[in-house]
Amino acid sequence: MLNCAAMNRILVGVLLVTALLAALVYTTLDQTGVECSVCVTYNGRSACETVAGPDRPLAKMQATTTACTHLSSGVTESIRCGNTVPDKVECTQ
Repeated sequence: MLNCAAMNRILVGVLLVTALLAALVYTTLDQTGVECSVCVTYNGRSACETVAGPDRPLAKMQATTTACTHLSSGVTESIRCGNTVPDKVECTQ
């Protein structure tokens, strides 16, 4: 049988793990405040992507980057594509 001190340590450990999991779930769910759809044309090809993020600039950047993965190959082309002005940007909260 466990003594009182051992039970207290187990209880504190369980509470800490529960708090950590709750914080992880909260921060994960909190990062989807804005959803942006972006269409990009690069080298004569077009691609559209929709991404959720914590704010408009980050969601737009992530959607552009994701669309560019379909249109470019290599680091240099990815950077050039990412710097291309998108054809369409629509964001909703």
